Amino acid sequence: DLANQYHVDRSTISNILRDKDKYLQLYNTTPHAQQRVRVQKGQFHIIDEAVYKLFLEFRSQNVPVSQDILKTKALSIYEHLKDGGVEFPSTFNASNGWVFGFQQRFGISSKTISGESESADKAAVESTRKFKPFIIGKSARPLCMKTTNMSKLPVHYSNNKTAWMTETKWENWLKWLDSQVNQPTILLADNCTAHSSPRLQNIKLEFLPPHTTSVIQPCDAGIIKNFKANYRKLLVKKWIDDIE
Repeated sequence: DLANQYHVDRSTISNILRDKDKYLQLYNTTPHAQQRVRVQKGQFHIIDEAVYKLFLEFRSQNVPVSQDILKTKALSIYEHLKDGGVEFPSTFNASNGWVFGFQQRFGISSKTISGESESADKAAVESTRKFKPFIIGKSARPLCMKTTNMSKLPVHYSNNKTAWMTETKWENWLKWLDSQVNQPTILLADNCTAHSSPRLQNIKLEFLPPHTTSVIQPCDAGIIKNFKANYRKLLVKKWIDDIE
């Protein structure tokens, strides 16, 4: 079976056989064609075709598809093909340029793709460390987590009747965070009444001036927006994985 032999879809073999006369003519009339016949097709066309099939399937089921989802699926397909022995002329990165080209090749408008807007400016940091978010809810065990092992959540979860930060919760979390960092660290915080300033070993608290939260607080400068966007992206990815 040619498809299995060359690690491509049956449709790719069918397309080649359908256009065989064109390829043979190219072979016979092009100088040095006996050494190589190059079909003018993207070097990652196999990935393009697989992603497009998934795109059509998702749209037929009214599943919203973002550019991030397309890139994630494309990378997954690339790794799967590479592990299966398919050789590519270069490394596939599923870049923004690839997504743009993919939409152009298949006539997909930007209105069809529900991509999140993102700034092109990136801060270059030599090293970073990401800690679990601290989430406060009203219920000690929400219904959606009734069978969940709370100690294995990807967040630090706590609760009270109002789902608000309290001085006790703040200090307990600060002491935990202080034990996790092994170098002098500045922590920015707003002037919430629950934000006390306990004695810490590694962390120095710096409080933002009053009435400037919406102007300079990092959360209001993009962290909340990006957190929600990433949450929606992960939620859609889970829907798609469940469909597949």
